[in-house]
Amino acid sequence: MRIELLGAFGFRLDGTAVEDNRWSSRKVRALVALLALAPAQRSLRDELIEDLWPDLDAPAGAHNLHQALYLARHAAGVAASAGWLTVQHDQVVLCDRAEVPVDVLEFQQAAEVALASGDEALLRSAVAAYTGDLLPELAYLERFAARRAALASRYQAVVMRLAEELSRKGAVQEALALFARVLEADPLQEAAVRGTMRALTSDGRRSEALVSYQHLRQRLRDELGVDPDARTQRLFHDLLAEESVVPAPIAGSLPDPVTSFIGRDRELVDVEKLLARRRLVTLAGAGGSGKTRLAIEVGRRIRPAYPHGVWFVDLSGLAEPGLLPDVVATALDLTPGAGRDPTRALTDQLGDLATVILLDNCEHLLSSCARLVTTMLGRCPNIKILATSREPLRVNGETTFRVPALGLPEPVGDELPVVPALGEVAAVKLFVDRATLARPSFSLQPTNAAAVADLCRRLDGLPLALELAAARVAVLEPSEILERLGDVLSTTDRAGGISRHETLHAALAWSYDLLTGDEKRLLRSLSVFAGGFTMGAAEAVCGGVSLDAGRILGVVASLVDKSLVIAEHSGTQSRYRLLETVRQFCSAQLAAAEGSAALVAAHCAHYRRTARTLDPERASGVVVENFTVLDAEHDNFRAALR
Repeated sequence: MRIELLGAFGFRLDGTAVEDNRWSSRKVRALVALLALAPAQRSLRDELIEDLWPDLDAPAGAHNLHQALYLARHAAGVAASAGWLTVQHDQVVLCDRAEVPVDVLEFQQAAEVALASGDEALLRSAVAAYTGDLLPELAYLERFAARRAALASRYQAVVMRLAEELSRKGAVQEALALFARVLEADPLQEAAVRGTMRALTSDGRRSEALVSYQHLRQRLRDELGVDPDARTQRLFHDLLAEESVVPAPIAGSLPDPVTSFIGRDRELVDVEKLLARRRLVTLAGAGGSGKTRLAIEVGRRIRPAYPHGVWFVDLSGLAEPGLLPDVVATALDLTPGAGRDPTRALTDQLGDLATVILLDNCEHLLSSCARLVTTMLGRCPNIKILATSREPLRVNGETTFRVPALGLPEPVGDELPVVPALGEVAAVKLFVDRATLARPSFSLQPTNAAAVADLCRRLDGLPLALELAAARVAVLEPSEILERLGDVLSTTDRAGGISRHETLHAALAWSYDLLTGDEKRLLRSLSVFAGGFTMGAAEAVCGGVSLDAGRILGVVASLVDKSLVIAEHSGTQSRYRLLETVRQFCSAQLAAAEGSAALVAAHCAHYRRTARTLDPERASGVVVENFTVLDAEHDNFRAALR
């Protein structure tokens, strides 16, 4: 018998893993895990009930505990009569016959022995024994939090010790890989940076060792406002004494955000990897999706790797395309061209500099940006460009990264959300963080968790929409904001005016104003749909009212490219939808335009025909009920009945 808790829950009986589907309940897995890690593998009954069912009274909690014990025995294939998972007086016991082996305990013992001896083989064995963090699937249980952190810290210590031992023996590449593993988990781990610097120096790569120090120093200053500790600084100065050339200070200019950066961990890694392999990456997405903030954060992270800096160029206020090269030159602290060819002046000054240029808000200057970017990449071999735009630049060598919405909480039906787990969801985390700026006493509580989760889902995880809604927490509770969600699209009335990025309404209006006449007509017409639509439905409802039916496919494709319509592909048919915030904006535009009544009537008529076609009582012969269509079009059917 063996229980596995590192990386994922597992239970082995006579060396054979019990199938995961037998452990269908998270509460049952949590119960076994709590007992496996408890002292002597037994725990007070009341403590278990408090951990697993904190909201139930004593009789209900006791009932659930006995039910969970029965399900655990059934899943494991063991019996209470054999001493397994029993209640003895006021304690619950995992097994009263013998201690059950647990991988967590095995790793702890292996790590202790390996660290005490420093033996390479024992260190490798301990590293291999750690197969992942302690039960990430049960992160909502606070009882595991401290143990999970302690185990991860112990694992990092073993990896560090093994890396140092390998570096001492001259196995530099493997040692560097292990130091990198530590730094991936904690980029500010100075011992790992020192180990990296020593390994690189021993391999004849002193300049890289000095750059490693610069990366650490910049990150410490950015994130904590401090310098490396005395040991790290001393090592750096020792290496400098052996190096005749002092590295140049890191250059560049990036805006200093006034609020914390939340979520986007995966996107940060993905964009960094793309920039490592490509010279032009465009972050594309709808207004308010967080393109600019993501680009700035990527720039901050990669800045130490580029000796000539990462430079931010804001194009939002530029209306004259001919001034683009000079605006870029000014932002890069270069001399704007005074001659006939400002682009040549810019590229001549850039030359062979290794730098990254962040071109922000390219959508209203697409053709000019495309020409300039193509020329810069062709003439300047060491530059890279990270652009943000509502749509791609469409130049050779461009990689487009579609910026997704923030992660959303899963619907839980009639159950109340689990507050600790809900608070780790990116959209919720952002909302709560910004809400506390508006009202410092605000926090996520069982009384407001459901409203906050619904609010995040209604706003599609759009960062700007969430920030606008969170600002209203100063005067409204989340449930009240949810009731007045339309107000989220209104502009603020702060003194001094508002910029395009200060409200979602302004960001959407910005995107809308850049559309062609056909694109505007169709986009506002598509707001008549609820819950999405097919291409056939768009052609049937909007064809002849907004545009000729034969032109709708091309215009929808253009709106998808501009990040204003979302395409979803599954099964045999594509569906399309507007983000709820975009739909609300376009619905207001439709109400102010002519022809809205005709569209509503066309929508109603189309879904009446669809319902009649699918009505089994009207069919003859063999009836096949198409539940897929009925489910997909449920919102449209309901809208047509209003």
